[in-house]
Amino acid sequence: FNWFAALHNFVFLDHNENGIRDAGEEGIPNTPVNIRWRDGTIYQAAPTDGEGFVPFDEVFPFFSWLVAEIDFPLAQSVSY
Repeated sequence: FNWFAALHNFVFLDHNENGIRDAGEEGIPNTPVNIRWRDGTIYQAAPTDGEGFVPFDEVFPFFSWLVAEIDFPLAQSVSY
C-alpha cells in the first residue's frame, strides 16, 4: 500500500497553445519545477531532464493543497 502520490511533470513548447503536449512539441531541459504549499513555501523542487520531464515520485500533501509551477529556466539554448 502506497501512502504517497506521484506527480509527473512535463515542460514543453506548446506551439499550438492547446495546453497538451502533442507530437513534435519538444521538451524544455533544465527547467526548475517547484511544488509549493498554499502559503508559498517550497515543498519539493527539481529540474527537468533532457526531455523536459521531472517526476516527483513521493508526494504527500498532508491533506492540503499543493501548487506545481515552473521557475525561471536555467541556462539553455532553446529557440522560440
